Amino acid sequence: EGLSSPSEFAAFANFTTGLLAQSDWGDARWIIGGHKGEARMMRKEFIVDQDLAAEKVGRVSLFVSACQYVLLYLDGVRVGNHELDVVWTKFAENRSYVTYELPSASVGPGKHVLGMELGQGFCGGSFGKAAGEGHTRAGLLRLVLHDTTPESAALATVVTDGSWTVASGPVNWDSTYYGEDYDARLELDGWTMVNYVPPPKTWTPATVQTIFPIDDTTRVVPMAAPHLGSQLMQPIRAVKQLSPKSMWRVNFSKPCTHTSGSCTTMSWVYDFAQEFAGVVRLKLPANTKAGTNVSLMYAEALAHPGLAAGDSYDGGGAVTA
Repeated sequence: EGLSSPSEFAAFANFTTGLLAQSDWGDARWIIGGHKGEARMMRKEFIVDQDLAAEKVGRVSLFVSACQYVLLYLDGVRVGNHELDVVWTKFAENRSYVTYELPSASVGPGKHVLGMELGQGFCGGSFGKAAGEGHTRAGLLRLVLHDTTPESAALATVVTDGSWTVASGPVNWDSTYYGEDYDARLELDGWTMVNYVPPPKTWTPATVQTIFPIDDTTRVVPMAAPHLGSQLMQPIRAVKQLSPKSMWRVNFSKPCTHTSGSCTTMSWVYDFAQEFAGVVRLKLPANTKAGTNVSLMYAEALAHPGLAAGDSYDGGGAVTA
């Protein structure tokens, strides 16, 4: 009819807000990997009551923050597809958190396992206090099962606290700029699964973090805990797989480690013919011996193939098979 005629009412729609205050996190606490904060893997088993059938659960929310990078698992399955969460902030004063909405069936009645794998990123840092040097890799998590009412009341929660357990795992050392040292002999297969049986003395209780270092030029008195805000940037994701456009072998000499004189090292150079941000997928031969050292080094520019391989690289890390 006319523009002045009202339309029919739309169906009811719901939306949720983020966690606007520290109190919204409930009993969730920042936890670190043991008393020295060195452990990188965190694990929590929990049980959902049998009366919380799927029809009673309207939605499942998961909020997670870390200092700095975190990979999250539920019952052996990676949660989300984000890379390099959470973002770099002034960690002493504020940190970001990421929100996931999970299918209600993913946490049905019975036993479940949450797992977090942490990288220090700029928290520990390799580039001085401007990058947050002195902070400890830490995790914070809150999982909530909501009912089906418009108020979306909480039926059950799982939070990070001292009941979580931690282990060091295969990553011996990690750095945003210099890569990581990875010892495949220390892998803990199935640690994110419900039926996992922890080896003796491998897992220890997590430590609740109560002291947060002060960044230089910021404040004199430490905060009780950093402020938390939702991560607003679009997530970083893997968008494609690339294969090398060319490859060649380079042999070069360097001082031997255990004997005098020089030793010849064989290297392979892989040229992807473009600059990109990504990670390498490497498959070693089946007969590779345990303890074999494999070094991966990355570069933005290639030297002439005939030059020493060391002239072509500006970073990298080591892998032990």
